[in-house]
Amino acid sequence: MMALFQSFRTMCLLLAGFAVICQAEISSIKAVEEYKTVIPGQTVTLECRAPGGFPLAGVEWIRRELTKENVFFCSPGEKPNLETQHPSFKNRVELEDGDMTDGNVSVILKNVTSNDTGTYECHVIPETTHEKRSAFDTDPIKIIHLNVSQPVEEYKTVIPGQTVTLECRAPGGFPLAGVEWIRHELTKENVFFCSPGEKPNLETQHPSFKNRVELEDGDMTYGNVSVILKNVTSNDTGTYECHVIPETTHEKRSAFDTDPIKIIHLNVSQPGDTEDEDHGVWWLLAVAVAAAAAAAVIGVVVVVGFVMRCIQKRTHSSIY
Repeated sequence: MMALFQSFRTMCLLLAGFAVICQAEISSIKAVEEYKTVIPGQTVTLECRAPGGFPLAGVEWIRRELTKENVFFCSPGEKPNLETQHPSFKNRVELEDGDMTDGNVSVILKNVTSNDTGTYECHVIPETTHEKRSAFDTDPIKIIHLNVSQPVEEYKTVIPGQTVTLECRAPGGFPLAGVEWIRHELTKENVFFCSPGEKPNLETQHPSFKNRVELEDGDMTYGNVSVILKNVTSNDTGTYECHVIPETTHEKRSAFDTDPIKIIHLNVSQPGDTEDEDHGVWWLLAVAVAAAAAAAVIGVVVVVGFVMRCIQKRTHSSIY
């Protein structure tokens, strides 16, 4: 009997130890941060994956400004808990994988609005955790900064041979691992990729931009990720996208698969095109002025003729 009791006690201690290890393992994880920008009305996936090897009791997504109500709470294979969910998220959030296979605790947020802009935290609950704790009192394993708005767009027109600055500034307060500028028509090669204080990555850069692009601020101070493009040609005409990479992002993802924070439409026009356009404008202006002058002259002639006729009639009446 004593031996059975000792075995049971040992098993309990092992389980308790395993629970502590699971919790400690999860607590020691530094939260990965990610930026997402989407357009109102879209559906967005908030991606999060729990550390492998630990069975999960559930996942909880929160936004701290919502105080004690969460964005989403669910256990594997069960329906979401609607009692603790903030009203604005009801019927709009669901698990990407209802069974949380391989620790996939990503959620899908539907029909986003500007009110969904904010910071989302992903918290996982190990199956061996018996103490009920709010996600607001624990550390997240993933943080997503969601921005629901149209990306800032800008139009620039320059002359071939000039140097142009493509301006872009990352959201303040978050350390950056790097910036990537792309043009989608260049497929998988970028315009520019660089990390703070380092040299640009030339391996992934399109040949036409080599030795022509540099950071305006090599240290990306205050989120300044603007780049300077030298000696532009008509081939540089196109749409440029600015993508930032948070310092806490460990997963390597191409900027072609993420959302930009700035879009610049660059037009590099030949000087002849500009002159022809200016001549056309001046010609139209001259025609308009001439037409206005002619109308004014005709108006004066009509008025003078009318006055003279009136005077003649009076004179003729007085004679008789």
